[in-house]
Amino acid sequence: MAELPPDPLFTLRGDMGAVHSLLFHLTEDAEYLYASTQSGLVHKWNLKSCREESKLKISEEACLSLTYFRYKLVSQEKGGGIKIWKEDKHPILEKTIPLDYWGFCRFGISDSKYIVCPESSSSIKVINFEGDLIQTLKPPCSEKLGEIMALKCLNLSDKSYIFVLYESGLLTLFSCDTGCEVTSCKVSSDCPMALDFDGCSKCVVGGSGDSILGFELTKGLELIKWKETKITNPGVSCLAIRPDKRLLAAGCWDARVRLFSMKTLKLLAVLVNHKDTIHDIRYSPARVRAWDVEWLLAVAGKDGRVTLWNLY
Repeated sequence: MAELPPDPLFTLRGDMGAVHSLLFHLTEDAEYLYASTQSGLVHKWNLKSCREESKLKISEEACLSLTYFRYKLVSQEKGGGIKIWKEDKHPILEKTIPLDYWGFCRFGISDSKYIVCPESSSSIKVINFEGDLIQTLKPPCSEKLGEIMALKCLNLSDKSYIFVLYESGLLTLFSCDTGCEVTSCKVSSDCPMALDFDGCSKCVVGGSGDSILGFELTKGLELIKWKETKITNPGVSCLAIRPDKRLLAAGCWDARVRLFSMKTLKLLAVLVNHKDTIHDIRYSPARVRAWDVEWLLAVAGKDGRVTLWNLY
């Protein structure tokens, strides 16, 4: 039986509408949380005052994902590609990288040098920050894999890899150095939608079904099934492993956030403070001084609210 969870530390409310993505930006001078929305706006929240400081119009389409890299904000809009913004009092658009992709998979950053982007025809583009194409990754199998649903960049033994999760349920590991497939595994018969990796050996997958599946990447870079846990109502839209590799948070279609032990995939608690589908879950990459929390958990979704948590 799951424990009763605590209340959130705070709930950020405003005129955001459906929130697609969250991003912590922590500096010595200030601590911010960015929230990107269905309307193409990015809302910048000060974590000390819990007030919205500014808004940035990214596009007319939904802003699916954000990252902060090399002192620049990088955004991804639905169907419109990647935009790189120079951070200033008012961010300035430096470059637009067009993409041919209308799904919901978020881009990644590989080897601190490249932007990894989903494309149509089950392919992945690896692009540098000048917008030049470095390589295109395509699976060697001839079967129809469908859309790319999720990707995850990782480094193992000083080498760069990319996990790619396809609509067909196939999970493939590519080498960034060679552009070749390293290993593949059929991970789900349902449509998978969410993927995370603990940076060491454990990988978790969730989707339209009622299971969260755990896989282990062996030292020989083979994927083997590790554990499986059932959830009450089907539908997992996002997964996030805490940086200490001890806690897994699952954002679900039924507006709940389910918390699991990463050691056993045992359910620990269920958060019920949202009213609609959860779209994103993020742990802070470092201690948030404003709340004196080592790994602050931020949750957002279709209901337009962002909740902040200190858990376990």
